[in-house]
Amino acid sequence: MKSKLYARFSLGEYWVLDVQARELQVFREPGSAGYGLLRVLTETMTLEPLAVPTVSFTVREFFL
Repeated sequence: MKSKLYARFSLGEYWVLDVQARELQVFREPGSAGYGLLRVLTETMTLEPLAVPTVSFTVREFFL
């Protein structure tokens, strides 16, 4: 699976957009076995990317 590969190479955050469920899966805390944290955000929830913490947006914005 791609996520285990990304985690092994310490990609700090990995997102999967589920268009049918209208949600965003956010994987964080990479390690040798994969990601230690999974947050599932619904379209009304807000995300602050680790790479740019001064930016925030709602998941709904992906569907505009």
